[in-house]
Amino acid sequence: ANVFGNTHPVHLTDTERQVILDYLAKYFGPDTPPLDPERDLARTWITGPAAKSMVVEFDLPPRAGPHDVAVDAQGFAWVSESRPGFLGRFDPRTLEYTRVPIPGTKENKLPRSVSAAHALEVDPQGRLWVSDHRTPGPRAVMYDPKTQQFTSYPFPEAARAEDSADVNTIRHHPDGTVWFTDLGGDQILRLN
Repeated sequence: ANVFGNTHPVHLTDTERQVILDYLAKYFGPDTPPLDPERDLARTWITGPAAKSMVVEFDLPPRAGPHDVAVDAQGFAWVSESRPGFLGRFDPRTLEYTRVPIPGTKENKLPRSVSAAHALEVDPQGRLWVSDHRTPGPRAVMYDPKTQQFTSYPFPEAARAEDSADVNTIRHHPDGTVWFTDLGGDQILRLN
């Protein structure tokens, strides 16, 4: 099954498939009332100092493919760009956006690039961790902004040959280990 554009097959039993179809028919079928477009809006408007905020939109280069955003201790916002494999750095004081290419990645002329920077996390030492799904093989990439150095850690192969690592979340444990959720391989990974 191709669920929500996911290229990884979803293996369902007939019972699981029927439960999903029943749910969708009940809550999203032709006889259900239309959803209230304002259902997610606050019922009470924010007032006072909390209401003094500003939203600013910044355009990224064409085909940047931003996925995750993480903010470091200095207040810089980092963006994982999946096409063609950059880390973007936004300075909120100067409003400057710079890009750092991830080594070993390159753009190709197909709709998808050779890289797929995806999950992004800042560790307690201020280093960035990003999952890269395609180049040269699925891997975790650590970038140290202080030294401007990259280190790569290949992900283990999935149990089934047709699956490949598709890390969606990265978290750091106080003991120094790095944890990854691997959607493609149906596994949780730990880097010691």
